[in-house]
Amino acid sequence: MNKDRYQGKPKKHPEQDEIIVCIPKGREIKEELLENATNLKLILEKYIRFNDFIPRKNDHPSKEKDNEKDNKLKDNKLITQAKNNVYKLVKNIVSKEEKSGETNDYIKKLNERQRQIADKSFTLTTKSRLIVGLGGGSALEVSIKLHFIYGFPYIPSSAIKGVLRAYKILEKLNFDFEKYSKFEKEIESGDREDKEIGAFVRVFGNQQYKGDLIILDAIPENFPRLEEDIMNPHYPDYYNDKKPPTDNQNPRPIKFLTVAKGEKFNFYFKNSHVYKEAFKTDLKEDLIQAFNYLGIGAKTGIGYGVLDG
Repeated sequence: MNKDRYQGKPKKHPEQDEIIVCIPKGREIKEELLENATNLKLILEKYIRFNDFIPRKNDHPSKEKDNEKDNKLKDNKLITQAKNNVYKLVKNIVSKEEKSGETNDYIKKLNERQRQIADKSFTLTTKSRLIVGLGGGSALEVSIKLHFIYGFPYIPSSAIKGVLRAYKILEKLNFDFEKYSKFEKEIESGDREDKEIGAFVRVFGNQQYKGDLIILDAIPENFPRLEEDIMNPHYPDYYNDKKPPTDNQNPRPIKFLTVAKGEKFNFYFKNSHVYKEAFKTDLKEDLIQAFNYLGIGAKTGIGYGVLDG
C-alpha cells in the first residue's frame, strides 16, 4: 500500500499494537474511479461528485430575493457540470469495455444458463436504436436498463411480456385501440376457461391466476455498442417554473445513452407450448410483429425499439 496517497494519523493504545487508519483523499478517489471504474450501472445510477455542489451561505438575508435568480443560475451550472462529469466517466467505461470485452465472459455464461432453463430461444437484432428504462433513477436524470450486477444493457422480461401481450390484444380487436382498455379489464377479472379471454389468462395471467408462459430476460450476445442521443426541451422554464412557453427560452439538451442499431439480443421462454396451444400462432413471429408494430422501451413513437430476426 502506498501510504503517500492517503491521509491518516496512527492511534496508539497502551496494550495494543499501533493501528494506522488510512483515509483516501477526495482527489485519489476521483482518479481511482477514472482509471478503474468498470460497472456502468453503479456510475450511472449512484455516482455524483459531491464537491461539485458547494453550499452557499447567505450573509445578507435581506438580499435573498435579489440573489434568487443568480443562485438558480449558479445551481443550474453546477448541476450541468456534475452531469458532464458523470457522463465523461460513463463514456470512459463504455470505451474501455469496447476495447477489452471483459464483461463478455459473464454475458456468455448468463446466456448459457438461460438456454438451460428455456425450452425455446432465438436471437433478434435491433433495427433501430433501443432505450429501455429511460425514466429510471440516475445521476443524469435519464437512465437505461442495466444488469444489476454486471452493468450491461438488457431487456427485462416484464417489458417483453407487456409488448407481446399488448400486441395479441390489439390483434384480437383488429387493432381497434378504443376497445383496448375495456378488453384489458375483462382479462384482469376473467377466467382461464372463458372462450374469449381464456387464452390471454392462461398465457399471461391476471390478478387471480398466474400465467403459464415463463418469459426470461433478453440478454445481449455481447456487450452492445452504446450511442449518445439527446432530448431537447425548448421551453425549460415552462416545465420547471410553470411559466408560459415563450420563444425567448434557451433549449437545454439532455443527453442519454441508447443501444445502437445492429446489436443482437437472445430471447428465452419456458413452457412455450402453452402459447402455441392458446393462440395457434408462432411465438417468435408474433414477438417480431409486436416489436415492429409497437416497439419496445421508450421513444417508440419516433422509431426506437424495433427488433427483427
